[in-house]
Amino acid sequence: MSMQVPDLASLNEVMFKGIEELLSGIDELRLSKTFLKMQNSFYSAAIDIVKAIARESKLSNCIKAMLESITGLPIASVRVNKVSNKYFVVATVNASASTVLEKWLEIADMLRGTSILFEWAGETDVSPVELGTLLGKIFAKQGVFLISEESFNVVKLLNEEWE
Repeated sequence: MSMQVPDLASLNEVMFKGIEELLSGIDELRLSKTFLKMQNSFYSAAIDIVKAIARESKLSNCIKAMLESITGLPIASVRVNKVSNKYFVVATVNASASTVLEKWLEIADMLRGTSILFEWAGETDVSPVELGTLLGKIFAKQGVFLISEESFNVVKLLNEEWE
């Protein structure tokens, strides 16, 4: 049996073809790994989001129960908002403005240092002046300071409103 020896050109061709296939396989493997990493990152982020929603939901329920206990008022919902890296809670109460504002003023000392605000789902049965006066007292007792991104002249705005 005689063995045929390939010529050098054929050997180079086979070798280069083998190297190309190997490199192609490595590229495919890299792409697969990259895709899997991206997919894992996506799933990891999705899981983190679901966990955060679950935590917030539990937190909202705890805050709702606590506020109902403190105020004795029916809290319809609680939401946690974020503005400029600061978090605050807004509780919606199924009652009129006067009822909510009176109760809020009553418990404002207890809420001092917290960022818990109330809104009402019932009738707005106070005048703008009463509303401003009550909110001013509540915010002062609670230690809430109003800030805005742009400066404005409050006296000028109030004069324009009253004219």
